[in-house]
Amino acid sequence: MAGHLVGVALLSLALGGSAARDPLDGYERYEFASGPFYCLDEGGPRVEWARGFIPSVLDRVEKRLGRRRDRPFTTVLVGTTRELQNIVEAYTGRELPAYVLGVALPARDLLVVRSDIVSFQLRDSTPMTLVHEIAHLVIHRDPQASIPRWFDEGLSMWVSEGGVAARDEADLSMLARVGGLFSLADLEVSIRGHHQARTLAYRQALHAVNYLVDTGGEEILHALLDELEGGATFSEALERLGRDGVPTFEAGFREWAKERASLLRIVLSVVSPWALIGPLAVVACLVQWRRRRRQLSRMEAEEAGETDDGGAADEPSSGTDVSLPPDSENPG
Repeated sequence: MAGHLVGVALLSLALGGSAARDPLDGYERYEFASGPFYCLDEGGPRVEWARGFIPSVLDRVEKRLGRRRDRPFTTVLVGTTRELQNIVEAYTGRELPAYVLGVALPARDLLVVRSDIVSFQLRDSTPMTLVHEIAHLVIHRDPQASIPRWFDEGLSMWVSEGGVAARDEADLSMLARVGGLFSLADLEVSIRGHHQARTLAYRQALHAVNYLVDTGGEEILHALLDELEGGATFSEALERLGRDGVPTFEAGFREWAKERASLLRIVLSVVSPWALIGPLAVVACLVQWRRRRRQLSRMEAEEAGETDDGGAADEPSSGTDVSLPPDSENPG
């Protein structure tokens, strides 16, 4: 599956160990409306960009999720993967994969993002990684709330991306038709699994959130977050909102996913149109060849029949028809 998650995976890591020294030593600190901001630059375009951009993104995310965070968070803008890995490892004790561009640590009120995702010259350019990770911080405004990981990731992707790509939608429709979608229990495990399973799990999580919006409006997402924050399980939250539990939700989602793409669209998503052109061209050539063979055979049969009726036919001059009408035959 297409998708830009290949090389751009987004993680929210749980709180782990602590470091002996402050991992932000050497970084310049600035005060923003959203909270402290750290980077290695002293002034410069990164700081000016972040000063206006991060609080505005936070405001947009809060409105989309129907909740306010109501406390500041620290943002760290790093220049390299190694810096990102060092900071996350210092705070959590865990190693971070090299493909990760941003990390939210809700228990630390901390956001760490690589600067190479940011176009500082384009103020209307919104890095999805930054939006995604800020969404995690808003979803987990109460770090003690138990929110399913798949719902957390699906919501964050919904805020940053919207819907799944057309190719992914067709792939998920095919999986729904053959019983290949994850159950919610498996989705919760797979979204933490190896890369291939995790990529599919992220796509399905986003699709499941879009199913909720399609059948209940954005308000259902806000209500589910409130119920989960209050201690309900996802199944209990659904039931309190007038829906049946998880089995009914899964069955409804499968049927909805099936209808999102036609069989033709599924086939075209699996088989490249260019891969079909070659075989079709060969078939067309074979049909034309057979048609010409039939025409030649018919002409030869007609010529042979005329020769049998009137003896040897005159040799036609160049450019004349092979078969001569009966009244044109030579006398005698």
